[in-house]
Amino acid sequence: MKGLQCLIKMKEIFKKYKLIPLATLKSKEEVKNISRLLLDNNIPIFELTLRDAAVYEIADEFQNFPEINLGIGTIKTKSDIDFALGIGAKFGISPGFKSNLSEYAHKNDFILIPGVVTPSEVLQAISSGHDILKFFPAEAFNGLSVLRGYQNVFQGISFMPTGGINNNNMQDYLKLDNVIAVGASSLLPQELITSKDWDQLDARLKNHLIYT
Repeated sequence: MKGLQCLIKMKEIFKKYKLIPLATLKSKEEVKNISRLLLDNNIPIFELTLRDAAVYEIADEFQNFPEINLGIGTIKTKSDIDFALGIGAKFGISPGFKSNLSEYAHKNDFILIPGVVTPSEVLQAISSGHDILKFFPAEAFNGLSVLRGYQNVFQGISFMPTGGINNNNMQDYLKLDNVIAVGASSLLPQELITSKDWDQLDARLKNHLIYT
């Protein structure tokens, strides 16, 4: 029941905030500043992607920001799930679907959102007990048209499109009944994080909030 209760709570959070900023952070200073910016802009949710070795050394800094609903992205192995659990992440996102990862996540009461594109992948994920799926890479696979077509075919399934989402198409995705939230690296561009341009990042977050 614990796992189900956590899933219900996370669904409510996804629906409420709609935006999931994502980035690869490489220092504790970046974690502190990004967390403060997110909280200042009432976006208490973040996906930390596992795309740099430094991430494993600094991720525990998020424990100083318990208000942030932390997700770990780019999960590809069971060890990645163990890492996410170890730092208290609320959910995990995988770029694709693997049955062994799905089984391991269920076994550990961990919310895993697997990536899908094709109907066959959607069916595999559904049969493994998932009802929130990442659609990735959204724009590269004509996400709006595909997800619109999935609405009647896969009723009761929610999608989280990621990949190429920005303020030009974000609202179009969020208008779809089967889209629960969108993930967007455009909210926190890596070059602005690297240059420590916190003011510009703050302005960017405020601007994106207009579209939700």
